[in-house]
Amino acid sequence: MVLFITARGVTYGTGSLYEGWDCQEPALRYAFQYIGVTDIQFIHANGLDLGDEARQQGLSEAVQGATNELKCLLYKFPSP
Repeated sequence: MVLFITARGVTYGTGSLYEGWDCQEPALRYAFQYIGVTDIQFIHANGLDLGDEARQQGLSEAVQGATNELKCLLYKFPSP
């Protein structure tokens, strides 16, 4: 598994002004799939340049996503 945690100035999700402009995630997926890695996860801190409220929401969602991924990894690989 490969986990990418990214910081983004805007939001590229469905319904955003920049929907479809994301070149980072598809490029990383392609490069890692090319070398045989198929379990690829992303956590994005979105909207960091869109004002204080958007920045706070983006960071909060990224922290929550990272926490969830860590819980999954700890469940998959418990300590001895």
